[in-house]
Amino acid sequence: MFDTLITMSGVPENAERILNSEGLDTLVATMYPESCHGCGTMPLGHIFHLAKRERKTQSMKAISDVYRNLGETGRKHYKVHRHASTLVRSLEGLMDAYIKLRTDPDTPLPNTQPLKTLIILTKLSFDEEYRTVMNDIGVIFAISEYIALCALFKPIAFSFPEHNSTQISLSEVVKYGCTALTNLTCGDQHVKTALSHITPFLEVLLGLLHGNESPDVVRVVTSLFRNLSWRASSQTKLNLAHCQVCSVLIDVGRRCSDASTMKVLTSSLWNLSAHNAANKEVRLLV
Repeated sequence: MFDTLITMSGVPENAERILNSEGLDTLVATMYPESCHGCGTMPLGHIFHLAKRERKTQSMKAISDVYRNLGETGRKHYKVHRHASTLVRSLEGLMDAYIKLRTDPDTPLPNTQPLKTLIILTKLSFDEEYRTVMNDIGVIFAISEYIALCALFKPIAFSFPEHNSTQISLSEVVKYGCTALTNLTCGDQHVKTALSHITPFLEVLLGLLHGNESPDVVRVVTSLFRNLSWRASSQTKLNLAHCQVCSVLIDVGRRCSDASTMKVLTSSLWNLSAHNAANKEVRLLV
């Protein structure tokens, strides 16, 4: 099936056929293995360790060909896919460098600029048409991976040329990344459920809230949880409960002194209070 799709994607007349069938989903699933299966929880590093690089490269090119062959109809799709592919390739470079640096401190750092790509994708996520395209090709998985990579491997992630030249901080990565993810999960149950399956990523976000004094970071992370918890599917509710999101947000609320952040926090807690009996006590705090 995969080899057939790769061959078909190079023929302009096949673009509509692939787009209107399950062909596009198959190609996307190859870019983000396991991510699109909608079951279980997702380990971090899925983009790098579960995918065969050659097949993933073929998938990215095939999707580009399909969108390019759609002409004006595929213009926005092609633009989003190009930036998403850039982000995925940058992430691969970062992860490769991290693995090598653990054994060889003299490993040269890649000249990569994933944050610039992330900012572009964040801006596109405010447009409903672009959001649809971004969700179709699994952009949420690349963005969540980048945030987690920067948070977990901060000393390395922020030693790259892009970061040295512009003094980029983890807060900025979280701000843009969570804003994009909040937009992408807006009103889309499938995307909410898919993102909630990446429980290690949710745990990274909750870890960022502990002792974080930046109102911007607390606000954007909490906004994402507010979206995930609003009219959540049964599976999303289970995943949020597994990560103890409610308990962490109550903790953050006790320390919060910023009015606008507190407003987002109480909204999130109100949504979570409807998920199960254990969360209902938060109504007293809302």
